[in-house]
Amino acid sequence: MPSTSRIPLVDLAGSAEPGTERDAVVETIRRACEEIGFLVVTGHDVPEAVVSNAEEAARGFFALPDEEKVRSVPVAGTWWGFTPARGTALALAHGVETPPDLCETYSVSRFDHVVAATDPGDGRGAFIAPNVWPDEPAGFR
Repeated sequence: MPSTSRIPLVDLAGSAEPGTERDAVVETIRRACEEIGFLVVTGHDVPEAVVSNAEEAARGFFALPDEEKVRSVPVAGTWWGFTPARGTALALAHGVETPPDLCETYSVSRFDHVVAATDPGDGRGAFIAPNVWPDEPAGFR
């Protein structure tokens, strides 16, 4: 998948069970993430209303003034919450020094009920920390 390729479209339909179809989907996702950095997923069975509501809430959050968004930065040592533009430099993970990334992100865990007190002490605490949720926009959570 050369860097000039189109954005990969990954269809998850039929890939729930182990086998060659799932292996092909996994390989497509791996290559897209490593070589392009993002992809479009179809066949996920998430209702369109859920997708639309999530997009509307995300657009509402990222349209807020920076002063509002930074209230939701991650707790030190964790990742869940808002990361402002220039808050990361992903290329450093590959040993390449570049200017900071020009993107804003909001990361959440699906395990919102798990608290940091369950940290096993082996560095996984950042993965099980509680989510940071903004007050606005309504419905973001």
